Amino acid sequence: MDSKTKTDHVLSELRERSRKSLFFFARAILGFEDLSPTIHLPLCRMLQDYGRNTRRLVVLPRTWFKSTVASIAYPIWRAINNPNVRILIAQNTMTNAKKKISSIKSIFETNKLLRALFPEILPKGDRPWSAECLTLNRTLAAPEGTFEPAGTGTAITSRHYDDVIEDDTVAPDFDAMTGEVQQPTNIEIEKAIGFHKMCYPLLLHPVKSVRTVIGTRWAENDLIGWILRHSPGYVIYSRAAREKNGLPASKEQGGKPIWDRFNDDVLDELASPSGVGSFMFDMLYMNSPTSAINVVFKRDYIEYYSNVPNGLMYCTSVDPAPSDSASKSVDNDYNVVLTTGIDPATGNVWVIYYDRGYFSPGELIDKVFNHYRAYKPLVVKVEAVAYQRTLLYWIRRRQESANERFYVEEVKNARASKSARILGLQPWFAARKVRIRNEHVELERELLSFDPNKKSGGHDDIIDALSMQVDFWSKSCETYRTETQTEAVTDPFAGEEVIRELLERGSLVHTYPYDIGLMSERVADLLPRNDYVYVDTESVL
Repeated sequence: MDSKTKTDHVLSELRERSRKSLFFFARAILGFEDLSPTIHLPLCRMLQDYGRNTRRLVVLPRTWFKSTVASIAYPIWRAINNPNVRILIAQNTMTNAKKKISSIKSIFETNKLLRALFPEILPKGDRPWSAECLTLNRTLAAPEGTFEPAGTGTAITSRHYDDVIEDDTVAPDFDAMTGEVQQPTNIEIEKAIGFHKMCYPLLLHPVKSVRTVIGTRWAENDLIGWILRHSPGYVIYSRAAREKNGLPASKEQGGKPIWDRFNDDVLDELASPSGVGSFMFDMLYMNSPTSAINVVFKRDYIEYYSNVPNGLMYCTSVDPAPSDSASKSVDNDYNVVLTTGIDPATGNVWVIYYDRGYFSPGELIDKVFNHYRAYKPLVVKVEAVAYQRTLLYWIRRRQESANERFYVEEVKNARASKSARILGLQPWFAARKVRIRNEHVELERELLSFDPNKKSGGHDDIIDALSMQVDFWSKSCETYRTETQTEAVTDPFAGEEVIRELLERGSLVHTYPYDIGLMSERVADLLPRNDYVYVDTESVL
């Protein structure tokens, strides 16, 4: 057998093995050598059995190559078996989905082994070949490409697919300075669930077309939780970083790491305060959001609003960064100026607006005056600790020069009891008294991720500024109640007082002055008496 014949024979065997085994194709052909036979081989077997498993749910910890297998290797594997396949890959944003399509595009353009094994499917001519649509060489004439991207906010019409992959449509955000993982908001979760529902009309065949959902747990009511409650037909592949007898188990419960890439030392570091923390660890690596019962601000506490009612009492609070806020260091806090309005009759609070950023002292003072001019707050509360105390001086100087006077109140000893003060917000949120706007994303993330026991990491500057107003809310409600009760007792012209007096008159008919009789009887008593003889005294004299 000559060398060319041997080469053809090897290529033929590789083609055959690649088409039969997704796991082999991903590791040997695409070069994903870190895939584990223990973790990823069962996943690959479930995915490639798409003829029987048309509804699949993949739940793996973060950075465990679930997207690599299910959103890159699997779509390419389907295409080498059937170039006419049409696959939609959806992520939380169109930008992220296009990045996934770009990864597939790069593999087809640069992987020499893949190109040598399957030259017949490489794109030819003027077929679409960009991050918006990849179309391989095929015999099918269809408007859809082989691979197309979508975000959860994408409107998709007149297009149908053989396979719809929803990959991390509920995805985390990252703090711009610390890089810390931040929880998705309720709006983002609801958006992912809504997109999942809208994917049904996109299926080419309601039974034979395939749906694959890939994700990590974020909350009990996230997309995965919704599927577990409402879609019993899904085949589930779920693994936790630590398991015992095939089920998630903590280290204290005897759970052992199931992948040496994430051994006990790595997992302990991830669960520590210097990592993601125990709460986030349970969700992101144990796929278990059960510890949500210990969350201070639960997701269902958060109320949203669109319109601001009239007649609110406004308060502005200022939380200056404790150091030079113009220096954008990872360790620096943000400066925050925040205004709320309260209806003292109901105790409902509306978070109106806030500025959050790294401001110089002059810029921060400008923000304070902008809030005053826009909302005319009854009081402006300023945290007065160390450097921040000088801010009060310059605010008062600005008041004099601008001839704009408003009441400024110092909040003292704030840093010493910061966590306790933020915990004071919890009863207000638990009673559904505080309302925020949909665009208050940073505020919602801080509420959801607040951990009073975490010593460092993450930001809580907005909720700290918000907590400075709790005493204003309480005093406003108490003052309203006191004034209302006093008015009802002392004002004789109040409606309730007039009605009460009218009702009481029925029981007073036998008391003075109602016991003196009728007026006609009183007049008769004043007439001259007939039983007397009146004598003319002058005639007698």
